[in-house]
Parts: sequence; C-alpha cells; structure tokens
Amino acid sequence: MSTFLFIWNPKRWNWPDLANQIQELKEGKIVKRNWSTGGKVNGLKDGDRFLMMKLGEEPKGIIGYGTFDNLRPELHWDPEKAKEGKTLPNVDLNFEFLSSQPLIEEDELDIRYGSEVSTWTPGSSGNQIPDDVADSILQVINSRKVLEVKPIKQSVLFARIGFMEYYQGAFDGDLPIGGGSFNDENTGYEACNFLDVNGKVYGYYQPSMNSGKVNLERIDPSKKDLENLDNVLVIFFSTLPKILSHHNSTKDAINSSAVIVGWYKNAMVYREHQKIDRQIQGVDQDIYFIKANTEDAYLLPVDKRVYKIGHGIMGKKGGNPGQSNSFYVYDKNKKLKDLFDVKNKWISQAIDYVNTYTGPFIKSDQERAEQNAYNGQFRTNSNGAGFQSNALIRVAVEKYAMQRAEQALTEKGYDVRTTHENGQNICGNSPFDMKAYKDGKEYFVEVKGTQSDGSSVILTYNEVQLHTNPDNRVILCVVHSVKVDDEKINHKSGEIIIHDPWVLDTNKLKEISYFYKF
Repeated sequence: MSTFLFIWNPKRWNWPDLANQIQELKEGKIVKRNWSTGGKVNGLKDGDRFLMMKLGEEPKGIIGYGTFDNLRPELHWDPEKAKEGKTLPNVDLNFEFLSSQPLIEEDELDIRYGSEVSTWTPGSSGNQIPDDVADSILQVINSRKVLEVKPIKQSVLFARIGFMEYYQGAFDGDLPIGGGSFNDENTGYEACNFLDVNGKVYGYYQPSMNSGKVNLERIDPSKKDLENLDNVLVIFFSTLPKILSHHNSTKDAINSSAVIVGWYKNAMVYREHQKIDRQIQGVDQDIYFIKANTEDAYLLPVDKRVYKIGHGIMGKKGGNPGQSNSFYVYDKNKKLKDLFDVKNKWISQAIDYVNTYTGPFIKSDQERAEQNAYNGQFRTNSNGAGFQSNALIRVAVEKYAMQRAEQALTEKGYDVRTTHENGQNICGNSPFDMKAYKDGKEYFVEVKGTQSDGSSVILTYNEVQLHTNPDNRVILCVVHSVKVDDEKINHKSGEIIIHDPWVLDTNKLKEISYFYKF
C-alpha cells in the first residue's frame, strides 16, 4: 500500500460541507469525496492511502487521511478548460479522519521529515510519500486526536524532580540526575521522596527558578489564601538520562524525554517549604513541600518509566512543562486549560494513566532487592566513571533490543505495534513489550536484551504468569551479546534469536535469589 499527498487550498476552493463531514465521521458515517489527482496516474492503485494537506492559508498542515479508489477521468475543475472538453484524473477519497485544523503543521513536517520529503507544498496532488514517513505521520495524528477528554475532578500538581532509581537517599550509584540547577552541585531532599519515615513520605522539588513557593491557587482556584492544600494528586516527572534519551527519534509520535516516575495520592501540598527535623546522610537540604502517607506513594521501576509528559509537537513549546519545575492544570488567570486543545490533551490523559495504572511498583525492600538482582547482570565498558546505575544500563540495552526485535518481526511479515493509539508505549502498563499481528492472530511479544550469550534470560514473576497462560500466544525475542561502551549502546553489536512460538517449560525455571528480612 502506497501513500500519496492530496492538496486542499481554501483560497482556490471553499469546502462548503467540511464541518458537516467532520461531524459525520465522528458519528461513524461514511464520508467520501471525489478529488483530482493533479494529473498524476502512475503508481496510483485502488486501496492506496492518502494524506490531505491544507495549503494556501495558515495554519498549513495535514488535516485528514484515508484510502482512495475508482481512478477515472472527469471534466477539468476549471470551467473554461471543461468547456474545451479537457479532463483530469480523479479518485474517490474515503476519509477515515478529517479535521478543520491540522494535527501536524507544515513546520513540524519539515523538522521531522524534511530530509526524506522534498516539499510539503507541491503545486498539485499526487506526490508519493515514503511508507515509513506516512506510517509515522498517521501515528502522530492518531496520538493527537481528541476523541474523548475526561474532566479533571481532582486537584493535581505536576512536579519535575531529578532522575533516580529508588529515591531512598543519595548514595553512590543512585544520585539525582537533572531536576534543576540546585542538583548540579548539591543533593536536595528529593533524593528521599519515596523513603518511608514512620508511615509518611516527604516530597521535595524546586517549585520554580524565581520563586521558592508553590502557587496553590493554580492547583485549586476555589481555595484562596491558604498555606496548604490536601487531597492533591502529585505526579512526579523527570527528564530521561542521556543513555535512555538516545533512543528518541524525530519519528516518535510524542517527541519528549520527560517521563512520569511516580506519584503521591491524597497528598498535602504546602505553599512554602517545611523543615523536617532530622538529618539524612548525603542530603544537603532537609526540607519538603509535599507530605503523604507511605501507602499512597507509588514509584515506578526504571523500566516502566516510559509514559511521556507533554504534547510532543516539535517546534512548539507552549503547553509543555517549561523551565519551571511546577506544571499546573490552571493557567496564570486561574482558568482551567482548554483540554480539547491539541497542546493540552496530554494533561487529562496523563492523569487518567496514573489513576488506572495496574503495573508494578517499587514499594518495599524486597522489591528493591529483586530489582537489584535483575540489574546486576548489566555492566558498561568505560575507562571513565561512566554511569553508576546498572538499572540505566539494563533499560538502555532493553530499549535497543526492542528496536532490533521490531525490525526482525516486521521482516518476518508481522504487523508490530509498540505503542497505543495515543502514542504511549505498550510496555508501560503491560507485562509484555509489544504486540504483533499476522494472519488475523494477535501475539504478545516479550523482548529480552542481554550482554551475555543469550543461553539464559531472567524472567520476572509477571512475565512467568504471562508465559504460562495457555490462552496467550507469545513470541520471545532474545537480543544477546549487546555491547555498551562509554555510556552508549554499540549499535553494531547484538544477535537476535526469535522463539516463535514461545512455550515456557517451567521445569527449566531456576530460582536465583532469595530475600531475607530480619
């Protein structure tokens, strides 16, 4: 299936029933319209895809897509040429999506795909678009379609902090990475954000560059002149370390390196910092802005920190968390942000992700010990200090392995899905890494990346449950002998073995560690 660019210029032709056709699509009705191919016929086949590009007036960009058929000649759209009996090839466009405004604008198209597409402003319809570019564009559009926006019924604060593995205190191998200028030379109390202190957790972040205060009125405008707010959902996010953000691509539907790392439910948020009456080894600042019960604190394992924050529209900053470490759902005028705006739709989706997440957390010493045992197999070859955390090496290797697995399965004829329709990663809330489809069947794909020879792999408890369920069709991809040099994956390394189908033999499972609590 090929993809072609079709052009609509409002200055040349007013689309009189555009609004009605947009509504009909939302109602599930069939929307067809005949369209000129710009004189082009070579390569066009029934069932090929089209992208509808709006040109002529701002904003310019892709407003729709679908398939086309019924290539035939019709009288020229120009009345004078039609009188002369001149014709142009036309097709019937079968719309699957249509919008009055572009969901990906011309500037962003140039940034993302400029090296692969010579022009996004051709004089007529019919230019062919490379398959991988078209696939990426459709994924971007689908991630931005606002089909349903859930109302925000709770007080919410997004808080940026440095990236750590456990937030149990600052130790060699687990120091905050990023999170503000203070962390460049000091270690703030955010290093202990998920440390249990007599049934409580105390959360710190640097609210803004210019003010050391939290703007409580932008969390809940109905409550004024208070020094604290209770029952707040606090979502902590962080910028991925460089070793992990290396894998981001301009073709990612959501182009962002900021991810959710954890959250507090039912938290108390203070306008000004509070002092905690104790000293923590390795921490330079024992203060906090947020307090919650330990049972309401949820920290994601490093490999599950894949839910991206922000709209990811390349070339546009508005709507994303900016330089301030506080991101509020109310604007500076205390008005709720327009959640139907493509720049803001991510807000309610992120809140819904947190409220519906069913995957694993790191809450106990036992869970931290299990993570350490799993991470212990990963290492880096570096003459310098390198990165200290085996967890980061593990996730970097596994991300690389997923890229290799997706490519290999695609070459075997599978339709591979690594993200949900909204552009977020499937593995973020599932015991499997991706889905694959072939001959009408769905497969769960488990991917294991390892620096060893691939003769054995480590499975988590949830993965074992997935693989022993007879109702699941599972493919196991093992990418072994991956090399990591100087904080970078060696992309020439690694061999892939595909077990298709994968049937787990429980007799070959071996316990490799125990947890002993005094």
